[in-house]
Amino acid sequence: MSKSKKEIILTSFLAIFSFLCWWLLKSVFYNNDYLIGHWALVIGVFILFGIVSCLAMLLIKNKKILFGGFAIGVLLFFVFFNNEPLYYLIVLVLLFLAFMFAFQKTNKEANARIGLDYFKILKRGLPILITALILLISVVYYFSPGLISKRDARISISDEIINSVLEPLEDKIGIGIINASKKTVYNLVDRQLNNLVEPFRYLIPLGLTIGLFVTLKIASILYMPIVIMLSWLILKILIAIKFVKFEKIQKEVETVSL
Repeated sequence: MSKSKKEIILTSFLAIFSFLCWWLLKSVFYNNDYLIGHWALVIGVFILFGIVSCLAMLLIKNKKILFGGFAIGVLLFFVFFNNEPLYYLIVLVLLFLAFMFAFQKTNKEANARIGLDYFKILKRGLPILITALILLISVVYYFSPGLISKRDARISISDEIINSVLEPLEDKIGIGIINASKKTVYNLVDRQLNNLVEPFRYLIPLGLTIGLFVTLKIASILYMPIVIMLSWLILKILIAIKFVKFEKIQKEVETVSL
């Protein structure tokens, strides 16, 4: 099999797993599918996306094939999300640029090393790609129906809190008066609380989105070594089945001396 065909196969997998990532994001944030098995599938597919991205950046030298395949995967995003095309387009462009930058960093690190230290090579480019992907996920979450509904949701205080405050006064004031007062107090507190929150209601979705971004960034501390380790294992398998060749080449090394 020619090198070009192998590169096309690898980029095809990159586009396929991109498609699956967008489909799963749609099912999570738009269809409210929060089953444990579904989350396991989400995590698994995003890990596979990271693995294929690492292998593509490391193995594919033809930039037209590599960036073309990734661009197809990026554009497949609009199959599932088109409610905010401008914002999505901006973040997708950032994701594409992050992939290009990650590719350059990965290859620069690989060319600078005499031996193949997969972890150090892939660690150079992968973080920026992961950050851009997390940003895209966060933007999808921000414009999801569930979060949009929270912008108009009213904040209410629990009846139990009102009861706990007024019940000690029953003996002194009387049960009938207290029961009438509970409704009045509840309406007053509810109205004042929502009037107080109203100017800042738009910050609720933003705060939740920032919280998701930070959470995913923390999770990426574990995600990155898992992806790199599995990429290394799959690369060994590809070498064993002769899909990938292991070569030794001479490199010129610059040095200084007296």
